[in-house]
Amino acid sequence: AQSVPLIDDQHMTPSRAASTATSILELADADASGVFHVASRSCVTPYEFAKKLCERVGCATAQLESISRTQLNRNATRPVNTCLHVGKLEDFLGRAQPTLGEDLQSITTALTDAGQV
Repeated sequence: AQSVPLIDDQHMTPSRAASTATSILELADADASGVFHVASRSCVTPYEFAKKLCERVGCATAQLESISRTQLNRNATRPVNTCLHVGKLEDFLGRAQPTLGEDLQSITTALTDAGQV
């Protein structure tokens, strides 16, 4: 079986589309203005993200390969940390944004409800 190389030294904020849409609609309903970071609360590497996803849906993680961002031949450099700070959004909406674990739980619940898991 072929390995899947995933960066383990660059951080990002994964965001579930439904969570993002909900937050954006709440901001629109409240006539919010300004800049808000809309994302999950979790800051992870692509490797950590894939591992958590596999653990949640029960797939094997043996094929996941941890690599450095310098091992990829990219045309453009990328920042080491692109995690978004959602504190302003949480304060404005009066609630916490979901964590990666909560978003993954929502996805697996929806798939189970649809008979796909």
